[in-house]
Amino acid sequence: MNKHTLEFDKEERIIYTILHQLDGLEIALAHDTLHKVHLILSLTETPINSAKLREVWFPEFQNQTNTQTMKLLMQNGREYHSMGANDQIELYLWVDLWYAKLVPQVCMYYKLPREVTSEVQRLTRTNLRNDFGGTLFEKHLFAFLAQHHPCKKDRKTGAYKILEAFKI
Repeated sequence: MNKHTLEFDKEERIIYTILHQLDGLEIALAHDTLHKVHLILSLTETPINSAKLREVWFPEFQNQTNTQTMKLLMQNGREYHSMGANDQIELYLWVDLWYAKLVPQVCMYYKLPREVTSEVQRLTRTNLRNDFGGTLFEKHLFAFLAQHHPCKKDRKTGAYKILEAFKI
């Protein structure tokens, strides 16, 4: 196998990865996304430093991910790591290593930021319905829960879909 073949295989994998990210998008949105990528790449230097690109072109996402990973909550002797938040809900992750530490059990929890002394609760449909019943978000949240699981992530962005349910 020569160097030219290895380079072609690497290019082919990269192109496949990019096309896989565009899977399911409308043609206009995919074209717009590719145009933005082309613009970003044409204004950057080579070799590409992806960390620098994210810092310069997408500072809001960079700041958001940095604050999320740093936030830690201790309650009932457990350590909860922040996974996302908006004005109405804060999402936390607790990893319990059980069964001889071979099978990790991942549990999602949430907390209401408007209540200062609120405890973290398990992220379930029932708990969400109980906490947000009779509020401004009840209609949107119940419609969301009828179609989606509360712990589901968006395939493209990796953000939790439950955070989008509170936008009116």
